[in-house]
Amino acid sequence: MSILVPDLIYAGDTLVFDVPDFKDAIGNSISSGTYTLTWYARFNHTHEGATVVGTAQSGGWRVTVPAATTATFDAGLWTWQAIATSGALAHTAGRGQYTVKTTAAYTGQPAAYDDRSRAEIDLSYVETAFAVYAAEADTPILLASELAFACRLLGLSQIAQK
Repeated sequence: MSILVPDLIYAGDTLVFDVPDFKDAIGNSISSGTYTLTWYARFNHTHEGATVVGTAQSGGWRVTVPAATTATFDAGLWTWQAIATSGALAHTAGRGQYTVKTTAAYTGQPAAYDDRSRAEIDLSYVETAFAVYAAEADTPILLASELAFACRLLGLSQIAQK
């Protein structure tokens, strides 16, 4: 069974996908006629998540995540799980991950916008620290303590302390 939740979601977009009926481990039918499907999304921050109940349709459920819901999603890697329930029975229809990117949409005057990932931004800081220190020390080889010093020079105290 395949649930086609996109790998990449832009905050503020409406997300629509279908979850087909499926069978449990011993072959019992899990269908939209007798089960309710709930789609859960979680992020690695407290109070970051979404819950959407799918709409029953012939052959499964349709899940529609409103634009107002995805607009609150922080950029980064999210985990989702679709669970079908009927009374005390619960069966996972699928589980996966997707990446959320911030939207480029704005109102009024646009603020600064950097579409790079946090890792790309941090890497550019480290590369700059290497370049600055190498230029001053006239050597491309750095020891960990020298890199920490270069990071402190550039105001990158979080990196320098690690």
